[in-house]
Amino acid sequence: MKKNKKEFSTTYVYKTDKKYEGENVYYFLENEYDYSSRTFRYIIREGRLLINDKEAMFVDVLKEGDIIKVSFPVEEADAPSTDMKIDIIYEDDDIAVINKKPGMVVHVTKSHPLDTLQNAIYHKWECENKHFKTRFVNRLDMDTSGIVVIAKNKYIHHFIQNQSINNEIDKRYVLIIEGVMNKKEGYINAPIKRAEGHPLKRIVDSDGKECITKYKVIEEFKNHSLVEARLITGRTHQLRVHFSYIGHPILGDSLYNENKSELISHQALHAKSISFVHPRENKLRTFEAELCDDFKYALERLKKS
Repeated sequence: MKKNKKEFSTTYVYKTDKKYEGENVYYFLENEYDYSSRTFRYIIREGRLLINDKEAMFVDVLKEGDIIKVSFPVEEADAPSTDMKIDIIYEDDDIAVINKKPGMVVHVTKSHPLDTLQNAIYHKWECENKHFKTRFVNRLDMDTSGIVVIAKNKYIHHFIQNQSINNEIDKRYVLIIEGVMNKKEGYINAPIKRAEGHPLKRIVDSDGKECITKYKVIEEFKNHSLVEARLITGRTHQLRVHFSYIGHPILGDSLYNENKSELISHQALHAKSISFVHPRENKLRTFEAELCDDFKYALERLKKS
């Protein structure tokens, strides 16, 4: 690699053991830390690789005890920053975990150029003189509240997304549905596809993609139920479509529920928790998000009724 004068935001330090003696750096990072070919190309182009504090290449052969340092560059924001209050659950050099409020769009669009979670996190980092790009590990609908995870570089994003592809990420939601379910625990297995002639709506159809939801009723009220759901697959509007399909649409869902609600102004759907292996720590981490105020209010009203 040529000498690089760029600034770097994040550096990962690894020490090799006897197992990898005689192997090259590429093999070590790919097999031990799940680096992808795309990440390698990005590091060659934009980053820096050192072995024992000397410039190196990924084809270099390793000895036991070598210290490898992989650095990722400072990146400029790809959207404007806006001073907006957001609830940071957790943040380190690799990830940011936010409890998104309902009514907030996750990333910048033509309709929402300045009032998104992306704008808000860029303002926070700007104030702290930190320079990352937002790479969303998961996304939520505008009116769904709860956990959103941001990866701060290409490697972290790939590492966590790979767990999602392999169904190793545990994402849990809580929702209030219409009615009382006969079966209190089980699976909804129904394929989903985009509804023809509608820009947003999805429907259950045999031609759709496989979709599986695991659920459990937590509490029952007179005409509603509080349910915990886990996504086995992750499709757009999956929970909203699935529960509507089985005759128990989510309370307040204007797209999939014909009944208007006086209890809540949006769908009563909250991304409660997410669990995944943290790349730097290499251990399972679980993050939880507290219910938003209007969700709590709806629950209180249902309990009193």
